[in-house]
Amino acid sequence: MKIEKDNYIIEYDESNKYIEEVCEYLDQKIDSILSFFELLKLKERRKIIIWNNLDEYKKHIEQFYKYEDYM
Repeated sequence: MKIEKDNYIIEYDESNKYIEEVCEYLDQKIDSILSFFELLKLKERRKIIIWNNLDEYKKHIEQFYKYEDYM
């Protein structure tokens, strides 16, 4: 599933019950987050993917980087 906001797009599995809470938090904190990176706004919306399956996440990450536990 997908939610599109002004600064981001979140893709997630239907089983995520907390997605509205995540969006609400991001909406409340977006100015602080942008300020931290010394940005006024994003040039384009950023894509956020919330993974429910660690193995699938690792496979995705390993296309680009070596997977590390902190990820």
